[in-house]
Amino acid sequence: MVCNMIQERKLFDEKFIRLDTRRLCELTSAADALDMKPLVDLTSRALARMIEGKSAEEIRCFLSEAHATCLCICVTQ
Repeated sequence: MVCNMIQERKLFDEKFIRLDTRRLCELTSAADALDMKPLVDLTSRALARMIEGKSAEEIRCFLSEAHATCLCICVTQ
């Protein structure tokens, strides 16, 4: 029962954070401003997975889609 609930939660989280880069950064920024640590952690992990293995230049290009204020939050997380 508990194992099933954990799997359902993971599936929900995976679907929930399927957002474009800009929206994911905005969500991270909003969660940070509202001090919603679990949501900040979830969105930050998603962003980290997206940029994993990329060069600094590739990361800059990837995050350039995001709004400038969100970019600062995303990079510092």
